Amino acid sequence: MNTIFQQTNISEPALFSPCNTTKKIDNFPELCVSTFSENIIQKFSSLSYTKKIAELYTANGVIPVYKIRYKDTDIAFYLSRVGAPACVVGFEEIIAMGVKNLFCSVPAEYWTMTV
Repeated sequence: MNTIFQQTNISEPALFSPCNTTKKIDNFPELCVSTFSENIIQKFSSLSYTKKIAELYTANGVIPVYKIRYKDTDIAFYLSRVGAPACVVGFEEIIAMGVKNLFCSVPAEYWTMTV
């Protein structure tokens, strides 16, 4: 008997998908900002109108995900882990929760990703 890793004809786009382990959250903001700056997270998460809406679970601990409203738009934001694998796992979980547009602030440059 073959395992899934030995199959040559797989009809799905991936063996495992973030939506297999992370549930979509109703009314989750479609826009999300991810940053590597603890200072930015502390500043905005301490505002009175910011609300914690979810958590990302990693081997290094729990990462809170916050929501803030700006110009009639709800925006999720969280602190990314440093390192490509850890950072991308956060991206995939956030997208599974319902994000459609992800903005990541990277030192010295900025880029956006639309899913």
